[in-house]
Amino acid sequence: MMASVPPIADMIPHAGTMVLLQEILHWDAAGVLCRTNTHRTLDNPLRRKNALPAIAGIEYGAQAAAVHGALMGQAAGGYLVSVKDCQVDTKYLSDHQGALLVSAIRLMASKEAFIYRIVIEEESVSTLHIGLLTGQITVMLDSNNSSIST
Repeated sequence: MMASVPPIADMIPHAGTMVLLQEILHWDAAGVLCRTNTHRTLDNPLRRKNALPAIAGIEYGAQAAAVHGALMGQAAGGYLVSVKDCQVDTKYLSDHQGALLVSAIRLMASKEAFIYRIVIEEESVSTLHIGLLTGQITVMLDSNNSSIST
């Protein structure tokens, strides 16, 4: 589905430079694929000592999951409560010159929580992208969130 979508900043509970994703490439009921170059910006709020640690990719993935939830009609607001099976294949995201491709694949959704598989890759000119981080995140929704489309 690629109908007209609102700006990413309108779909996540962040503002300014903390909005890490720049573009939605594709989305459907199963998940979302986003692209961004914010891993290279010097004002990225997750940078430490002039570099962006790879583990910051979890926040990129969590934002992609929030975007997908919004596109699926879920009210915004929740808390990241679990990260499982995280594999990091680079030390710093900021070392990579290609755009980041950020995927969030929905594994489970309920009125209380959702679980996503997140994948961060460096975009490559070939069809084989460079894997940087994978993991599974669980987000507990605010008790005020009651509209979930599965």
